[in-house]
Amino acid sequence: TQCQPDGQCNDATYYGKRKKDGAELTLTGKASRARCDSASCPIIIYEFKNGQVAYMLSKVDDSLTVINNNKIILNDKGIWSKEIKANAESNFTGHWEGEDAGQSTLNLSLNQSGNVLIGTYCYITQAGNRIDCPGDEEDNIHGLVRNDKAEIIFDSSFGGKNGRATLELDGVKMKWHLVKAPVNGDYYAPNRYILTRQSQAEKP
Repeated sequence: TQCQPDGQCNDATYYGKRKKDGAELTLTGKASRARCDSASCPIIIYEFKNGQVAYMLSKVDDSLTVINNNKIILNDKGIWSKEIKANAESNFTGHWEGEDAGQSTLNLSLNQSGNVLIGTYCYITQAGNRIDCPGDEEDNIHGLVRNDKAEIIFDSSFGGKNGRATLELDGVKMKWHLVKAPVNGDYYAPNRYILTRQSQAEKP
């Protein structure tokens, strides 16, 4: 789950990997909470949609249910693992900047909650003639953190979708490595880049 500036923590990200062929899926959705008298009531179910397919994770009976056109195609019980707690050394939250000898700049604004990472990437190249940045309040990065490394999926403002990259922490530095280019459209993103975490005072 991710918390919003107003304190509501009902947005959620679902990451799934199919066992038989390794196909991966990342979706955004909502958490539904029980009614209670506290400021933050317990979550009873998470719901995510992918077209006509709905994925429902229940905290009541620890199940994953997948529904396609109102038909249940999967209903499996599972075990909830403890949320991965990120320590200060493996926290990607912040504003990161990098520059390639005046030829290009890469800016990442990231927010990590548990092991879930969301944020934006903005790549400016060709002397400012190509600006691949998201619109206002649009997150174009989603991913998962494992130790000091994050695997992310990102979209381009030029139409390319589902690009894949890794982010690796190294002190105040972070390494960007493009794993798979976005598809079904154009994109501008570097293959490799070194970024530096900006202090709050340096953040624009």
